[in-house]
Amino acid sequence: MRQRIAVISDIHSNLEALEAVLAEIDRLGCQEIICLGDLVGYGPDPEASVDLVMERCGVVLRGNHDDALFRPVLDFNPIARNAINYTRKIMKPGLVRAGRKAKRWEFLRHLPLQQLRGDWLLVHASPNDPLKEYLLKTDLLFCRDKIAEALERTPRLAFVGHTHFPGVFDEKLRFHEPRDLRDGQYRFGDGKAIINVGSVGQPRDKDPRACFVTVEADGARFHRVEYDFTAVQQKILASGPFDEFSAARLARGE
Repeated sequence: MRQRIAVISDIHSNLEALEAVLAEIDRLGCQEIICLGDLVGYGPDPEASVDLVMERCGVVLRGNHDDALFRPVLDFNPIARNAINYTRKIMKPGLVRAGRKAKRWEFLRHLPLQQLRGDWLLVHASPNDPLKEYLLKTDLLFCRDKIAEALERTPRLAFVGHTHFPGVFDEKLRFHEPRDLRDGQYRFGDGKAIINVGSVGQPRDKDPRACFVTVEADGARFHRVEYDFTAVQQKILASGPFDEFSAARLARGE
């Protein structure tokens, strides 16, 4: 049996989406799950989401929203900043009898920025900057050097998230969207590639279904999974710091 690995990213405290993705990963018979970060932020269920990732994922990296729990949030937009402040208030352990809270908090605090596995580079954002740099399709028009530099820093394959927009940058400086790939599969060749696995909890490619990737020896396949985003919307609207946009965007995939 060939090894099949699932790679997920950008859960953003969306428990319903995470549970649906994990159920599909189990159905597909994956032997390992890798998480590229951003477990928290934007969504209403940070603790339960972190617990599931701790339980199910063999590799977990630090995303910029995870990192923001432990520093002043100065570079986030108001929506993201409010969500992090809400998450920190819920998750930060007290001085005594912290128990499970302390375990989660220390887990997030010590997440690594990257992992090199043979000729795979695993990062949240970009080979140029593992935590914050966005690699966007539009960069091929306006900032090609950034994509070229990221590919130069890629051993053979890099797996990233961060933009919430799935697809593949290849060595010829092209971007392949999943809908343009046969059966959603990108077959590996001799050249380098950067594979954005999309977002579990907040897709932004106009498709509201949760997104993740499975990887085998010859290629990577993009998967979409439906989940009950209306339940998440109701939780968001019932939580004080969130606004209507944070809920509405889930239905629109943005």
